Amino acid sequence: MALAATGMAGLRLKLDSCQGLKRTQIAAPLRLRAQPLRVSMMAKRTIELKEIRGMSDELINETVVDLKGELFLMRCKKVTRQDYRVSDYKNMKKKIARMLTVKREREIERGIKPRESRKLKAKWKRSIVYRPPPSLAAILDAQKTEEDKA
Repeated sequence: MALAATGMAGLRLKLDSCQGLKRTQIAAPLRLRAQPLRVSMMAKRTIELKEIRGMSDELINETVVDLKGELFLMRCKKVTRQDYRVSDYKNMKKKIARMLTVKREREIERGIKPRESRKLKAKWKRSIVYRPPPSLAAILDAQKTEEDKA
């Protein structure tokens, strides 16, 4: 088993010559640099990032609004002590952050500076038309059909 140390930029460094040694025996930085290193890329949600990068800016904006609505529902569930998965909350926040990061990357490619970006973000927030998130809309539709049947 090769000892792996995570480096910057998502690279995993594997030390093949350190088999059988404890982490404390090779903890000194000089010893780590002296060992031959093999570099392999770590998977950082590459499939999800490809999907996000394939979206248009408008679709990213709509998805962010929907996910933020879902986050609001999860916070309501937490306060009212209903069942919800904490990991979904964390994953949703990360997905929103990824989408906003891709959006900012596109702004950087267009040459939009941070100050202009903040102005565009404020303008976008004022233009949002709030609607129920998809999960709540599905629940409301199900309730409406049950009332119609009764």
